[in-house]
Amino acid sequence: MGKLGMVVHGVLATLAATILVVGSESEATPIVASPQGVASLEADVAKAPTAEALSNLTGAYLERGQPGLAQAVLDAHPEVDSPELSHERARVALAQGEVAHALSLSKLSLSMCGEHCTASFTAKALRQIATLEAMEKAGIQDPKDDPIATRAALAAGNREVRLALAP
Repeated sequence: MGKLGMVVHGVLATLAATILVVGSESEATPIVASPQGVASLEADVAKAPTAEALSNLTGAYLERGQPGLAQAVLDAHPEVDSPELSHERARVALAQGEVAHALSLSKLSLSMCGEHCTASFTAKALRQIATLEAMEKAGIQDPKDDPIATRAALAAGNREVRLALAP
């Protein structure tokens, strides 16, 4: 190994050691909402069951692997609706193994947008629809029944790119 190779390896070893030392001094950021965070979201929904509050709470329940609780919250407030909340309803349906229902709710959420949704939400909804269409095309009714076919459908759904020109 030449001098350049030894220098590169030395730099990489020093960088790795620095990352280990510096990275170990901070606390990990939780991926899933803490119970106190969920309690706060539940209190928000109890005070004012807005579409945003309901979306936040159902999202937290889904992150915790509790689609039944998310569904119960949505069922308790059928009068509240928005594109974002319809998107959450689709996520709940998918978590409960209902691909066809999730697809119809995803299409509904996108149709509710009109010109009012952000570009990021529209992109998220389009990606979800593409993924669900790929699952449906593959004959997947419940993703938990066939994880290998589900992963293949996810890959197929992620390959498609849609472009839209602004008017």
